[in-house]
Amino acid sequence: MKTYLKGLVLALVCFSAPVLAEPKVVDDWLWTSKKNYNYSLTINSKGDTFGQYCYFNTGNCVFAFRNKVTCKDTHDYPALVSSDNGTQHLTLTCVAANKKASSLYAVSPFEDLEKIINSSTKIAFVVGLADGVFKVSRFSLKGSKKAILEMQDDTESKMVSDGDLDEEELPDGQYL
Repeated sequence: MKTYLKGLVLALVCFSAPVLAEPKVVDDWLWTSKKNYNYSLTINSKGDTFGQYCYFNTGNCVFAFRNKVTCKDTHDYPALVSSDNGTQHLTLTCVAANKKASSLYAVSPFEDLEKIINSSTKIAFVVGLADGVFKVSRFSLKGSKKAILEMQDDTESKMVSDGDLDEEELPDGQYL
């Protein structure tokens, strides 16, 4: 377990921008803060990551999946998600194509994936490649619920409210 957590922290340091806070480890998951968002994620033995990102300016959260399968920005890819509670079709939208490293996908629909996470202990993403070949990425969900809830609570506490904006910064329009 210690080796797994060391690998998780090392991967975060190597694959992300400087972290503003110490990561909080919850079983196989961790969460931490950046300048404009929080994220909670896990990493598997192959270096693939899966987690949730929540943004301070909007409060919006998105599930994201990163693997070494290349993609084209903004293109949608069908995926099968398998858990210990069944399987479901979801969509992966390429949000950061990277031919030399790992590509990042937003996973939707959000609510369907959230239900899977809240009722399962493990999850796998199955992505179709060329010639009938599939890439499977498996992740532990041990600690995911607690890590995500803590991260979401912290995001809510850091959200920018309308009262925090200067009047001249507000866009033209009517506020009701």
